[in-house]
Amino acid sequence: MIELTEKKFEIDISQWKQEELGHVTGQSIRKTRGSQREAFEQRMNAQYQHLCQGTADRTRDLCEKEDLTALFLVGSDRLIKSIEAALPQGFRHPVVLISERGNVMGIAETLAELQNGKIRTFVVSREFDARLQQCKHCGWTDRSADPSCSACGSVRQAVMLHDALPELARQFDTKMEVVSGESARKFKDAGGIGAWLRQPRQVELTLAAKRAT
Repeated sequence: MIELTEKKFEIDISQWKQEELGHVTGQSIRKTRGSQREAFEQRMNAQYQHLCQGTADRTRDLCEKEDLTALFLVGSDRLIKSIEAALPQGFRHPVVLISERGNVMGIAETLAELQNGKIRTFVVSREFDARLQQCKHCGWTDRSADPSCSACGSVRQAVMLHDALPELARQFDTKMEVVSGESARKFKDAGGIGAWLRQPRQVELTLAAKRAT
């Protein structure tokens, strides 16, 4: 196996500006924040589609340049199916999808999936920590440096990963495990944090329970 090239998926949400809420109160505020959350998710989906299209274009060029005989796409269904769909109709190479179901790695994806109710158990290295921003209103937490929450537009405050994780685990009924020693150092090199995902039905029940509290 020879590594030919590498490109990371990076989404910068710092420039996504929120519209002013204006003079609205009560139920109107909740509806407005709900629509902002929907707009945020639509933007994220659009960014992923853009990145998958770019990956498909690079893959096509790489296959032609290196005269490869087949293409194996390995990863989550969300990504590899989107990349496959973005390949041109005349793509000559057989495509094999290898789905890595049931787990995520890295701080950005783990935090996002955790707060979407999709994580059953997550593991974090004791030696791994990071500075985050957490919304004072809705509690959404991520690594963006934007002082305003991308989900609801409210003010955010700085928190550390190790301080935020226990409360997030409690809110979303998620099991948290911390590894230390040599295992922690190796795990830190691999991203520092990862998780196993819930089944879809479990996600629905988790989110319903959180809305009820």
